[in-house]
Amino acid sequence: MKRQTRPIDRPGPGLGHCGFTLLEVIVTIVIAAIMGVFFAQFVGTNVIRSADPVYRVQNLRRSRIF
Repeated sequence: MKRQTRPIDRPGPGLGHCGFTLLEVIVTIVIAAIMGVFFAQFVGTNVIRSADPVYRVQNLRRSRIF
C-alpha cells in the first residue's frame, strides 16, 4: 500500500488556510484606528466640557460676592 502525498502549497479538501493574510490584518488595523479616532474625539470633547458647570458655579459665586 502506497500513501498518496499532496503538495504543501495545495491543501486538500477540508483543510483551510491557517492564519490571516496580510491584507486582512492591514484592513483590521485601519478600521480599528478609524474607530479609535472617533471614540477619542467623542470622549475628549465630553471630558473637556464636563468642567463647564463647575466654572459657571464659580463665576456665579464670584459675581455675588462683589
